[in-house]
Amino acid sequence: MSRLFRADLRRLKKSRIFWGMLLAEVLFMVMLCVSQYRSMVKWEETYTLDGVLFSVVHPPGILLAVICALFIGTEYSDGTIRNKIITGQTRGGIYFAGLFSCAAAAAAMLAVGFLTIAVLGIPMFDKMEMSGAMFVCLLAESILNVLVYASLYHMIAILCDRKSYTAIICMVLAFAVLAAGVWVIARLSEPEYIQGMLMTVDGVQDAMMEPNPNYLSGTLREVFYWLLDLIPYGQCLEIAQRMVVNPVRMAAISVGWILVINFAGFWCFKNKDIR
Repeated sequence: MSRLFRADLRRLKKSRIFWGMLLAEVLFMVMLCVSQYRSMVKWEETYTLDGVLFSVVHPPGILLAVICALFIGTEYSDGTIRNKIITGQTRGGIYFAGLFSCAAAAAAMLAVGFLTIAVLGIPMFDKMEMSGAMFVCLLAESILNVLVYASLYHMIAILCDRKSYTAIICMVLAFAVLAAGVWVIARLSEPEYIQGMLMTVDGVQDAMMEPNPNYLSGTLREVFYWLLDLIPYGQCLEIAQRMVVNPVRMAAISVGWILVINFAGFWCFKNKDIR
């Protein structure tokens, strides 16, 4: 498997898609830093590095879909996977070499994002205010989160033998996960009370606070927090906003996703008819 992994890494380093997605990550972080800096200057407020630092987790959910779909999908279209099996490579070696390559791409994307912020963010903003323990916690959560995405897209890519279908499925799934995460956090962000209007007998409108019917409370609110941790992009939103409610639970869910996805993916690939 180590030989397959090294070969995949060499192919990844030569991939224009990979370098293009890294560039997209850099551009996203540049635009974010510039936008935050302009807001800071316009409103004469003090922003810290904390506000942009972990926004690096946003792009990989979309960009990895492209990398994994085309990088692994090309092996089917070129007949590489079939040739590997013919030459005596095990299916386990093929599967996990591809998985580790996608994980390496995910790690590179995070590293490039942090490097971009280090180059631009440190001169633009004040120093980081979060504690070292918080930084390590969020960094670990970020790594696990991108590994969930890498595992998911790799499984789809290696089980679907048509590159075009793989790309479509991965992109649709990426945006579906994004939409689900945004919807859940929007529901959790509903205020408990909203401002209503009361008409008096004199025809004067008077503002009053009334309960928000969309506010989630009790058990239902806890269920939505679980959903936020279960959805990969929900985790991204928590990490980027530095509002991780239960870091141990989030980490356990990420590890669980990684194990379940790869076990299911390997089992299906092991029994797949490679043409």
